[in-house]
Amino acid sequence: MNTKNKYCFCSRHNQMCELQPDPDKDCPVCVDYSLMGRRLQETGPSHEVHVSYYANMRNSKNSVLIIENVTEYKEALVKRELGGQWDLVSIRVDPRLLGLPCSRARVFMICWKREEVRWVCPFTLHSFVECLRSQVTMNAGAYFFKDLPKAKLTPSAASNLKDYQEKTSYQYPDLNQICRNGRARGECKDGCLQTLTTNSGRIFSQAHNRYLEPDEALSSHVLPVTKKQARDSGSIMLQLGDVARTSQVKMAGNAMSVPCIGAVMMCAALGLQKIPQK
Repeated sequence: MNTKNKYCFCSRHNQMCELQPDPDKDCPVCVDYSLMGRRLQETGPSHEVHVSYYANMRNSKNSVLIIENVTEYKEALVKRELGGQWDLVSIRVDPRLLGLPCSRARVFMICWKREEVRWVCPFTLHSFVECLRSQVTMNAGAYFFKDLPKAKLTPSAASNLKDYQEKTSYQYPDLNQICRNGRARGECKDGCLQTLTTNSGRIFSQAHNRYLEPDEALSSHVLPVTKKQARDSGSIMLQLGDVARTSQVKMAGNAMSVPCIGAVMMCAALGLQKIPQK
């Protein structure tokens, strides 16, 4: 990181970008920590973003911080960077724990300034989330809910699909991954949708004979993309009219699962209490 000019490597734009001083705009990134990313952790080019982010948080007026990141992102790093004035609890949550047929295990951390906030409830974060456990009753096919025609596969995609059919049992293969090169990827062993990435634009359903649409991928995070979904969830509908298909795919690959973060935020709201200042 160039501390003089406050520039650092930006995984989003794959270049050096100016680091914003506002802690509400700076976000710890996951690419250096993810098994699907660089796997460089603290030696990666974007690690300085984490250091700067937590430095801003230490000096900010915020007394509570909720973090979401890949499961390889460790609690010890956050404790070290936030310093001894902060306490935190962490948990690994997957949407399947809450009954959703999609994989997206992430670590969530609730952090608070010890002198300003305290944990007051007689339950832990783990016990609270465990109370919300639900059984998964659907599979990846539930997300192919749009009535669309069969996809016209390119020769290379058709050849790749044939390799999948011959060499794997996947019903929802990711045709962006080359099966013959040993990169086969599909639904989880329990039939749930594989973890989405920013490259998950060609997840194919053999039963539906088409690709998973980007808005269907976004709906797997419980982001309402139809009027019915918005009405049923009591939320506004995600407006995607001017968003390019490739951008929607990246959005789905980067998005957080609404029920997972909602469960953690609900626990924070119930468990934390501001300490009266004298």
